[in-house]
Amino acid sequence: QLQQAYTEETAQLYDRLGKSDDRIGQLEEFVSDKLEQINRQNRNAALSVFRNAIRQSSFKRKITSKHRRDAALIRKYGCFDIEYYLAEYPDVAESEVDPLMHYLQHGAVEGRNPSAGFDTTEYLYSNMDAAISGINPLVHFIRFGPGASLPAMVRADASSGSVGKEIHDFREHSRAGKH
Repeated sequence: QLQQAYTEETAQLYDRLGKSDDRIGQLEEFVSDKLEQINRQNRNAALSVFRNAIRQSSFKRKITSKHRRDAALIRKYGCFDIEYYLAEYPDVAESEVDPLMHYLQHGAVEGRNPSAGFDTTEYLYSNMDAAISGINPLVHFIRFGPGASLPAMVRADASSGSVGKEIHDFREHSRAGKH
């Protein structure tokens, strides 16, 4: 009898444990969804700060020498993927504008990404100084470097995987006074 009572009580405890595990799983999913919602709102807030900084600056829609310098810097380090940009944003392909100039003039403000390896909005979220400055996020990334938060700024699923190394090489080159 004692053995039977022990077996029944153990079975009840395992049943309660299973229900608790199910409830914990539901709560974890709920918390995860809420955190993702908060992160999305924060990323959107960072993009809004950047847009406001752009509006307050002397931002011009026409191509300027600053745009040309920024484009040359980006091209030098291969941080802009034209094929990706045109495939990801067919409206740019249809407009027949230079994709890099589009990104510099409009794309970053719209939260568009210059490559599969760089998330514009995530970079602004991770680097509020970039958002506040109004400097194009990719240009900011090149000039000031990824620092310790590289994984947060560069997508883990990047196909090339070379953006971070190229920027590191650029920073080392700059520190040596060769730039």
